[in-house]
Amino acid sequence: MGRCHKLTVSGQRDELKIQPIGQTRPVIISGRFPIFLKLQLSYFEHVKKKLQQQEGRKKTQELLSKAVYLLSMGGNDYMKVGNPKPGEVPLTDSEKKEYVTIVLGNITSTVKKVYAMGGRKFLFQAVGPLGCMPATRVSPGAEGCSHEVMSLAKMHNTAMSNVLRKLEKTLPGFKYSLFDYFSTLASITNYAPKYGFKEGQAACCSSGHFNGAFTCANTTAGFNLCHDPTK
Repeated sequence: MGRCHKLTVSGQRDELKIQPIGQTRPVIISGRFPIFLKLQLSYFEHVKKKLQQQEGRKKTQELLSKAVYLLSMGGNDYMKVGNPKPGEVPLTDSEKKEYVTIVLGNITSTVKKVYAMGGRKFLFQAVGPLGCMPATRVSPGAEGCSHEVMSLAKMHNTAMSNVLRKLEKTLPGFKYSLFDYFSTLASITNYAPKYGFKEGQAACCSSGHFNGAFTCANTTAGFNLCHDPTK
């Protein structure tokens, strides 16, 4: 399969005049900072140069063309804008469409740049059921899933399929696989016992409603830890 450079959990720039988005975690608590998509791409460019120095141009191109590139993006972007704080106005349907278009445009641009550097085999992960994640349901009384962020995830996944089909037609040698993370995770969450779990709704380590407050391992804020993480 060759060497695999993994571009994952990445983010986009704020082009809708909304707060900066695309963090590696929705809330920075433990000193971690965002690694934006463009920065990750620059890392890959650096890796290619290093490979050329060590292996030569021909061998590097062979390695890059055989490698599989995993891209898992969009979740943090939609979590950021799909969960309006009290007093904030939710995105309109047209704004949601515009936002999804921007996110997919940045993903498409990145794919084309990796392709231009020699990448040919890509694995994409669809956005998961964000509206049902513990972080989305952390507010007391939030028993159901969030429609706002869930609608963004569904719009993204539908449009993503169309984008990939177009790329396959326009980029010679471009091969891809799209993993339906949305349906897979939703099934595990809703039918946990079927997959050998006792709990599928709450996070194992954190605090707040459904343990969705992102305080895991934060000794100052405090956190809960489930008795058996395997369950």
